Amino acid sequence: MASLQDHSDEMYEDAVLAHGPALGRLALAYEMNPEDRRDLLQEIHLALWRSFATFDDRCSLRTWVYRVAHNVATSS
Repeated sequence: MASLQDHSDEMYEDAVLAHGPALGRLALAYEMNPEDRRDLLQEIHLALWRSFATFDDRCSLRTWVYRVAHNVATSS
């Protein structure tokens, strides 16, 4: 179980390094209020971190990151 968690953590770190600034821009597109935007971005990061337990490489990392972020933003 620890190796699966380590892999999820590594995937999350890779995703944030590659797409972190874009996630901030996405949050800005959905939420103009700075406090609400920070909350949304935090929710996106939490959902993204959790999502890597089920990531199966059927799509690119970029596609996965944006789909998770979009789903969180539209459901908030």
